[in-house]
Amino acid sequence: MYPPPVTSSVQLSRNPDGKKLDLICDAMRAAMENINPHKYCLSILTSHVKKTTPELEIVLQKVHELQENAPSVPDAVSAEEALKYLLLLVDVNELYDHSLGTYDFDLVLMVAEKSQKHAKSMGYRKALSAISIDIRTFVFSQLTCSG
Repeated sequence: MYPPPVTSSVQLSRNPDGKKLDLICDAMRAAMENINPHKYCLSILTSHVKKTTPELEIVLQKVHELQENAPSVPDAVSAEEALKYLLLLVDVNELYDHSLGTYDFDLVLMVAEKSQKHAKSMGYRKALSAISIDIRTFVFSQLTCSG
């Protein structure tokens, strides 16, 4: 077969192990991002999650971007829809643990609402919202190291 054409600034990662799944996910994602990233948002998220090593940090970053900058395109996906879709693909507790690593309090709460850790995180919400970002970052670091 012919190699996929790369005409954009998105470069396909060449895995030295030759993981076909990763190459296909990267190629499909690059094509969908070039065509219409809003229309294919859920498929782009899937291409990150289904790699041999899931790229959960990137996926959570994209959900955060949707949360902060909701696109006004008619066929765009909301952050809530994207998160619900992700929970079909990824274990909710694993996604929650990765969201703690982002140090984004709103994103952590958004994922926590969908997980069984919701009640536990709601107790933190009141306390963490009143403290500085540095202390909040320290608390998140402690939560990710202890669990």
